[in-house]
Amino acid sequence: MKIEILRAWGIFILEDNDQRIQWFRERLPQATIALTAEDALAILSQGSFDFCFLDHDLCFNDAAFPDRPGSGERVAHYLARKGFGGGALIHSVNEIGAMKMKARLPQAQIAPFGTFEVSLV
Repeated sequence: MKIEILRAWGIFILEDNDQRIQWFRERLPQATIALTAEDALAILSQGSFDFCFLDHDLCFNDAAFPDRPGSGERVAHYLARKGFGGGALIHSVNEIGAMKMKARLPQAQIAPFGTFEVSLV
């Protein structure tokens, strides 16, 4: 899957893995990145974004406890309550967590990390 991002868009990324963050930074240097759900909520409450890349499991325990407050599902819930109408890609490899996030953000696509490419246009 190829995702084209307009250079003028505000891009938000929720990701805690250093290698994935580096991958996103190489492709989307203008993006705002949060490593935790708490940081994400603070950033999203202060800014406006056109496209969000969202991970579910933000630490080792999230895979075992997907409903914990620190997961990406909390961020998806916040975006839904806020009425976020932009584009979103849920890039979690946690299929159950990704589906829960999509239930909150129906416009989002799901593509596990490694199955998509991103380019600026």
